Amino acid sequence: MHTIVLNYSATNIAVLDLTTSTARDQLKLLGAFGVSNLETGIAMILMALFARKLALIMLGVIPLIYVIGYFAIKANSGSAPPSHANWGGAPLLVVYLAITCATFIAALVVMRATRRHHQLQGVDQ
Repeated sequence: MHTIVLNYSATNIAVLDLTTSTARDQLKLLGAFGVSNLETGIAMILMALFARKLALIMLGVIPLIYVIGYFAIKANSGSAPPSHANWGGAPLLVVYLAITCATFIAALVVMRATRRHHQLQGVDQ
């Protein structure tokens, strides 16, 4: 969304102030983040189709990377003035991360149950 309809996303979701001299930089950063999200989404679809185990690993890695990124950004922006940004897209990101974590955990549970089922069937035969 924040690549295809960049101006709408910037003003209505991220609530960026595009009247400042940094408007072009803000749009460029928002758009670049959107491009990386598109790439990640396509990569996840391809992995789900052709490399399911790798897709499962990535479902676990994605939230971990966001946590590392959160703390890295926090540590590196400590000397900057405080932000008064609205960050309107943050709730959507939390939903995305929750879905990613829940899917990862559900897949692990299903894999464990399937493995246990196959082990029990092997004992019975």
